Amino acid sequence: CIRDSYGKVDETSWGNPVATKKLIQAVKAQGFNTIRVPVSYIDQINDDNTVNDEYLARIKQVVDYAYDMGMYVVIDMHNDGGTGVQGMWLDITKTGSEFEAIKTKYSTVWSDIADYFKDYDQRLIFEGFNELNNGSYTNAPTPEQLCNVNTLNNAFVSAVRNAGGKNTDRVLIVAGYNANIDYTVSGFSKPNDSGTANRLMLSVHYYDPYDFALNEQGTEEWDEDTEVIEAQFKKISDFANTKNMPVFIGEYGAINKSNDEYRVAYIGNLNEIASSYNIVTAYWDNGFTGVYGFGLFDRITNSVTQSGQSLINAINGSYQ
Repeated sequence: CIRDSYGKVDETSWGNPVATKKLIQAVKAQGFNTIRVPVSYIDQINDDNTVNDEYLARIKQVVDYAYDMGMYVVIDMHNDGGTGVQGMWLDITKTGSEFEAIKTKYSTVWSDIADYFKDYDQRLIFEGFNELNNGSYTNAPTPEQLCNVNTLNNAFVSAVRNAGGKNTDRVLIVAGYNANIDYTVSGFSKPNDSGTANRLMLSVHYYDPYDFALNEQGTEEWDEDTEVIEAQFKKISDFANTKNMPVFIGEYGAINKSNDEYRVAYIGNLNEIASSYNIVTAYWDNGFTGVYGFGLFDRITNSVTQSGQSLINAINGSYQ
């Protein structure tokens, strides 16, 4: 995970070591064929809005670990618009000339990234941004903020397509406000795409019910209410079908509360329902394997934890 800390990119956030080839080999050995690499750029953006060459080279190195093994790799712009992040600049609350400057910077950064990777084939996928919101995970967006999200999606797609090479038909992942299913259904507009038809995916995240999946002070037990998951996945699937877009659940999971029995049931059911709607998923592994962590893999030993193996079995079992 390459992301930010105190306004500076820091690959060792959450106490993680740097990503290694052995770690990616361990992931692939567990049957995964796709890996999502969250990337923050913040202090690595030059004055001309291009990305620092050394930083791009490190991103390439991590991408190549998986790409050279035949895996699909997703890279995004992870926390440049993150809530509470120092140095955050991708701000959808801005208006007028301030927002125009943000859009220009965003387009230039993605143009540079796309140009750098233009010779990579379709196993490399770009994701425009992550959980872009108005500074709060709970406050509803304004119509102007929803419009700004859609504007940035258009800028992202246009920047990548114009970079040429294999970017002209590369699969691109776009998202609605905060990657939230309800706000996406009510406020997302499909970007214009000058490239090959039907090469856009719609991303949402899923951490519900909050008290079980994310709230450290919440319940350790999952009530096995699959009807809520079913309803939400049907909602986003039906919406995406009207846009002729497949759905990507770019993050999901439930924090460790020493409650593997419930986590396994939750993750297994979630993936089974997703599969029934042809929705692909990417589990959120932040590398932290202790209490309240999401980690499946111990990144020091590059091995699966005991708890992680049970969860991986639940993920893989739902596709058998």
